Amino acid sequence: MEKSENLWFTERERLDELQKNKSATIKLIDMWKLFGSGYSCPFNLTREGNEGDGGKWICGLEKILSQKESCAIYSFGIANDSTFEAELLGRTKNCSLFAYDPSVSQIGWPLTASTPRVTFQQFGLSFRDDRRERTLKTLMNQNGHKWIDVLKVDIEGHEYESLFQAMNDFDGFPVGQLLVELHVTSKPFNVTVFFTLIQKLESFGMRVFNYEPNPLCKMCCEYSFLNKKLFI
Repeated sequence: MEKSENLWFTERERLDELQKNKSATIKLIDMWKLFGSGYSCPFNLTREGNEGDGGKWICGLEKILSQKESCAIYSFGIANDSTFEAELLGRTKNCSLFAYDPSVSQIGWPLTASTPRVTFQQFGLSFRDDRRERTLKTLMNQNGHKWIDVLKVDIEGHEYESLFQAMNDFDGFPVGQLLVELHVTSKPFNVTVFFTLIQKLESFGMRVFNYEPNPLCKMCCEYSFLNKKLFI
């Protein structure tokens, strides 16, 4: 399934140079490819939700989720579009959704507050607990969860500090699949922070199985990670 124990072995020399030179930059399209899929989804690979922005790629939805007695889906940055989350709930009978977004007062279409197995709160994912922000660990403790089956993160550039904090808070990253939109906020882009995040996720057993540049956001790319623990 995996090309190598190193996720990017085909570009090893190039990445070594980028890491050594902290000011090194790279074109975005090349970076997306450079850190692209190094791991093959061993089950059915499907795209759920709207076409274009809002949809996400997921690995083995029926195999991984439907065979469990219960599962937890966490979604941060749901805004006005819950088509991805609605499709996951519609295709499973055992999953509950915990959706969070401080920018809207209610969950976006087509889900509503009365939809079964849906909980929505106006919190944002963060590296700290504040008035309208929570860490992943705090929310998991609040919900009584030890494991998240699917974690979707689309929080407009705050994913870096939030995910770094989440990994620092746990001995092992308690997530089966991470579906995250990574944003770039400067041009030319310094590859170091991007490299560091993916490298740390890999150290927690997460592997990129799909990536997709966002056609509506030139500075964004959707990455899907799978936890190797699912197959050990």
